[in-house]
Amino acid sequence: MKFLTKDRPSQGDRYAFRLRLSDGKTRLIGSDERPYPVVLSQENLPDSVKDNQLNEVVVTYSSPRSIPYII
Repeated sequence: MKFLTKDRPSQGDRYAFRLRLSDGKTRLIGSDERPYPVVLSQENLPDSVKDNQLNEVVVTYSSPRSIPYII
């Protein structure tokens, strides 16, 4: 998953993400148990203030368990 945000995620924190899929269903990525999602962020420092200044965050997640739906 990739998204843009003005905030920079804290390194070392454990995150869970709620995702809304194109079919309207919602899923939960991550929990308080291993494996945790891997969150990598890249700070964007453009030359011009008119350019995109948002941070790009990439989340990867791999688990032998199925990803749960949120009802």
